[in-house]
Amino acid sequence: MGKEVGLEKCHSEIEERERNSIASPFALAGGIVVCLAGLFSCWSVLNGESFYGYSAILAAYLATTNLYQYKDGKNKVFLYVGAFTAITAVLSTVLFFLRGSNIY
Repeated sequence: MGKEVGLEKCHSEIEERERNSIASPFALAGGIVVCLAGLFSCWSVLNGESFYGYSAILAAYLATTNLYQYKDGKNKVFLYVGAFTAITAVLSTVLFFLRGSNIY
């Protein structure tokens, strides 16, 4: 019985390390996506263009991240933020196709 408990503990520690090693690069990549989408959105607004496309990308990223965190942890905050940002992504996409690249 001691061996089984030890093996289970070892496997759970290995799985945890694998999850952490995979999560870290995705967090960095997500941060870069958010920063670039924000920068491009600001540039588009300053040049009189639409920012809906970049907003849709940003909101879709945040929605999928939060909904995935809700799936793992069952924390309702992630569900609410994920649902709100998913709705924002859909609306931004619709506005992008309806209004085009001009704000006017």
